[in-house]
Amino acid sequence: KLKIIYISNSIGNKAQGGSSLSGLHFLEMLKQKFPKQKITVLSDSLHNSILQAFSGIIFLKSINKMPRTLNLLAWLKFWIKYLVNLLCYETKILDCKGHNVYLFVNSFSNLLEKVSLKNYSNLVKVCVVRGDVDSFKFQPLDNQVDPLSWPINYLNNFDELIYVSKGIQENWKEHVKKSNHYLPNSINEHEFIQKKSKNPYKNEKFNILIVGSLQYRKGQELVPKIAKILSRHDVEFHCVGGISSNDGGDEIKKILLENNVNYHGHSNKIFDYIYHADICLMLSKSEAFPRTVAEYLFIGKPVITTDVSGATEMVQHKLNGYIVSNKCNNIAGEFAKKINSLLNDKKLRKQFSVESKKKYEQQF
Repeated sequence: KLKIIYISNSIGNKAQGGSSLSGLHFLEMLKQKFPKQKITVLSDSLHNSILQAFSGIIFLKSINKMPRTLNLLAWLKFWIKYLVNLLCYETKILDCKGHNVYLFVNSFSNLLEKVSLKNYSNLVKVCVVRGDVDSFKFQPLDNQVDPLSWPINYLNNFDELIYVSKGIQENWKEHVKKSNHYLPNSINEHEFIQKKSKNPYKNEKFNILIVGSLQYRKGQELVPKIAKILSRHDVEFHCVGGISSNDGGDEIKKILLENNVNYHGHSNKIFDYIYHADICLMLSKSEAFPRTVAEYLFIGKPVITTDVSGATEMVQHKLNGYIVSNKCNNIAGEFAKKINSLLNDKKLRKQFSVESKKKYEQQF
């Protein structure tokens, strides 16, 4: 007998980024792989639509619904429950009743330590790794000397690892010796195909788009520098994404607004922004597999990206975009140079667009 358990801090929440969305896609894949098998899911962030979409799946974490009333007491209870859930998760004891258990965990989850399994015949623990080695340099260390000590110990607790890009698969091999597999992230193609496009840009200029939550790891602080170099051109820069409080998101928002860069915040209409953009950028210093770049390619856009894991698997330099090394001395200048070459060459922009679409179709 088989029992499947899936743990993910967030599932299907666009505001929480790629890991949450890809976590939903992995759950969908599990359901397709085991259509007659009940799947037990532990999560602390779920939307009602996700609950309704999955029959035969048991969600252990109750959803803290917002009150549909102006009653002060109801809202007070909501926030108290929210804070309690946020600060101290209740430990879940799961009786496996002699089953063989597959435990899947979506990347680096603090919920894992809140699950206690008993009475299982055999246990296989699998982690879907969605973070690169370098990404931990941008996270709070909690007085740890080595930023990699915690993630290495965490990954060593698993029997199998699934890496979402070949780049991070290679990078983690040096630190973690485990049986591993490669399974790239996915995007919601149907959402893009079914939507009708509406131009969100209120200008006739050349629009350059950067998608991603504001944080220093994502590199949006470079946008004003790039814009300044290209100030003589009739271009506008647009940043779309929420704000990361752990990595300087508020500071970057201030930098963008002080330098007249368009910041649109989090948006559920990301398709519109990508579809009507002329060039799409990815400025990250570290990624596992940037879903944003996959979305750029799917729609068929010229892409300029840094050489982070995942991106170099999707963008071939001078074929469907440009790759800028994170090790170069003047990253903003290199991005500006690449943008300038596309501004002045309509034929090249068309080539990159066609090849981006082709690259996506061939690879995914």
